[in-house]
Amino acid sequence: MSSGTAAKDQKPFLFAPKATQGKFSPDMRWIAYVSPESGGNEAWVRPFDPNSANGSATSGGKWMVSRGGATSVRWRGDGKELFYAASDGMIMSVDVTTSPSSQAFGAGVPKPLFKGSPMLGYYWDVSSDGKRFLCDGPAVQAAQATKAGDTKAVLLASPPYKVVLNWAAGLKK
Repeated sequence: MSSGTAAKDQKPFLFAPKATQGKFSPDMRWIAYVSPESGGNEAWVRPFDPNSANGSATSGGKWMVSRGGATSVRWRGDGKELFYAASDGMIMSVDVTTSPSSQAFGAGVPKPLFKGSPMLGYYWDVSSDGKRFLCDGPAVQAAQATKAGDTKAVLLASPPYKVVLNWAAGLKK
């Protein structure tokens, strides 16, 4: 689409029915998403080939990484950890192992990090090192979770947002 128009042979990458919240891994070899493929919304991962003609999934399987529901997913910057928001607002962590030379994928057991709001849904993010989280909403309580000796701090947006209109006019003063 660099010319502003799509080539006629370009098609959307349809990888799972009713999938939402798709996130590519940092190396672009995997896509994590939320889908009701198992009956309820869960976090899934499947391979992706960025070098294929239409971006279609490579041959290979898919792996459910959540247990008990998920609403959104995020990758750590090095692709070795996947985070998801569980249906109850708990932020979960799953260790991930991949092989650069094959379609081998492994997911550890999901571990709870901290409890957020059940309304957390899509409105959160994690730093690239996986140690800091930004969560929106006053219902999120300050918390820290310890994982392998590292403290993961939760950053909160507890004060109300302030919207400044016509801010450029203030620069002239």
